Amino acid sequence: MQSFTYERATSAQQAAAAVAARPDAKFISGGTNLLDLMKLEIERPAHLVDTAGCPLIGSRRRQKAGFGSAPRSATAILPPTRG
Repeated sequence: MQSFTYERATSAQQAAAAVAARPDAKFISGGTNLLDLMKLEIERPAHLVDTAGCPLIGSRRRQKAGFGSAPRSATAILPPTRG
């Protein structure tokens, strides 16, 4: 895995600006497999922008249960649709 820089965004606007400013940046939040892909060198971002702390519209937060706890989006709790 190659080295990378890390930034924690405090707002959606800050996160978007940080990724827009660097073409080699990726968003990261709880529940992502990006780090696994980085270990396998499938993904090679030079900069990560953590959005887990951003107060995004429509998101819900669970009480933290320890390492790996992540907020669940409102869409994650919707029942599946029939196609």
